[in-house]
Amino acid sequence: MRIAFFSDIFFPEISGIADSIITTGQELTRRGHTVMYFVPKYSQEDYKLIDAVTREKSAANDLRRDLPVCRLPALSFPGSPTGQWRFVIPYGAGLRRLKKFGPDIIHAHTPFGTGFEALLASRVLRTPLIGTNHTPVEEFVGYVPLLGDRLSSCAGRFVAWYYNHCAYLTAPYKGLIDDMRRMKFVRPARPLPNPVSLDAFKTPTADRKRQVKESLGAPGPLVMYAGRLATEKHIDIIIRAVARLIPRLPVTLIVTGHGGAEAELRRLACELNVSDRVRFTGFVSGERLAELYQAADVFVMMSTAESQSLALMQAFASGAPAVVARARGLPEYITPECGFMVEPGDEQALARRLEQLLADVNLRMRMGASGVEWVKQYAPEIIAHEWEQIYGRHIAA
Repeated sequence: MRIAFFSDIFFPEISGIADSIITTGQELTRRGHTVMYFVPKYSQEDYKLIDAVTREKSAANDLRRDLPVCRLPALSFPGSPTGQWRFVIPYGAGLRRLKKFGPDIIHAHTPFGTGFEALLASRVLRTPLIGTNHTPVEEFVGYVPLLGDRLSSCAGRFVAWYYNHCAYLTAPYKGLIDDMRRMKFVRPARPLPNPVSLDAFKTPTADRKRQVKESLGAPGPLVMYAGRLATEKHIDIIIRAVARLIPRLPVTLIVTGHGGAEAELRRLACELNVSDRVRFTGFVSGERLAELYQAADVFVMMSTAESQSLALMQAFASGAPAVVARARGLPEYITPECGFMVEPGDEQALARRLEQLLADVNLRMRMGASGVEWVKQYAPEIIAHEWEQIYGRHIAA
């Protein structure tokens, strides 16, 4: 099959969506299919936000024959959580390249600029259009001052309207499809997880964990968050919960990632007098991220906008139990055997669960082992097989 992926989010943007569609494309290519990406053109400033080694390795994807990329003209979108969002001007810029590519199927991963490019191409080439809604967009726009509620409702209706033009839709969790149904989405749909590349994330030995902790200057209990530093991630709740523990436990919080909320989070750590126990690493390479997971005793995610959280899956693959918010897609990606859920915003409950896990090594080991088994169902080869079935049915229709 020849498959065209359209997405408003791609490398070098720091995003789980970008990672997941690259992983999917690589696995489909390995299985004998041909994938081409139609994605925004980014500025040099966007590339500067990631480290040089990772930039050189990932940028090679633009030139690899098995993963060709067509970069579409795009404008900067100010005020985004990472400062990297781009808006593709949907005027058919990629249509000539797409005709030459000759897709059997077109797959829209976002409903905005490239989404309209995908819709146009589907109509012109009479090629089936498949959609994936990766994100509860209304959650993000709900944080816009004064206009949040109104924009949230409009965003929900727009997303439903766009994906009603697709022959089929997937989303990482069932609740997202249910929300779309309430906004008059009527097309066939099913939940389908994003794949997780597991090769780099391994359960450490006790010696390895101790070694990485010592290299960090944090030999005691270590809690970790990974992802964008944005308002909807509610990292402030994590910092407040850890501050409650510090009088009783010599705990360190590692916060990896980049985003617009970093300055505010640093100020909060100073106000709570825990800045020496909260480490902000910025964006880290894949190799370094895997090391940090190996150091972690517990992973924590209090986001209220998560569709799946690849960071959570990576933590499980690394043998770290988790505490997450009971919000959006997170309940569908954790079981009582590999972690705990707490109500969104409840820093006291989060502190209690963190203390429970940090104080009980046997519980951590048992939950960590369960997480390693649980996450295997999201391996790229399993998810790619599901996509082969979906694509095949619609090409044959």
